[in-house]
Amino acid sequence: MSPLRLRAALAGAWLVALLTLGCGARAVTAQAPGTAPTAVQAPPTVATEVLPASVQGRWTPVSKALEAPGPLTLTAQSLTWKPCGAVARSVQGQTSGNAVQITLPGQAGCRLGDDVFTLLRIAPRAGKACEMELSLYANAAQLAKQQRLAWGVYERQGCQPQ
Repeated sequence: MSPLRLRAALAGAWLVALLTLGCGARAVTAQAPGTAPTAVQAPPTVATEVLPASVQGRWTPVSKALEAPGPLTLTAQSLTWKPCGAVARSVQGQTSGNAVQITLPGQAGCRLGDDVFTLLRIAPRAGKACEMELSLYANAAQLAKQQRLAWGVYERQGCQPQ
């Protein structure tokens, strides 16, 4: 996706988010001179969620399986990780039980060796408040079949277990 198209897509997503939050912004249609502007209904969109605070932060690999990709940084709407390139990638999150599924909407997948993945699944480790299990999937169909490309354990940087 070209930088211009990416910028337009992000601007549209922000506008939809602002309208959803009711911040007072509204889209208008072109109107004849002297007439009042009319609000435009936003096109139907798939509901997106920001990543929950429980997964946001900098994570470092504990297990050898994902040691080479290095640390993973998650914010409310992006991820930065070596397999995905040097630039932060926009993400969408969906909570399923205590796990969070992270997708890279409309973007090329990330690469781990020869494998390309577009979906990450994060689940907390039982009894380990500062750790998460990270699973990588090529796509949603592979997740449904539980055919992961890779799996490993990450620890939240600076986390103090309680």
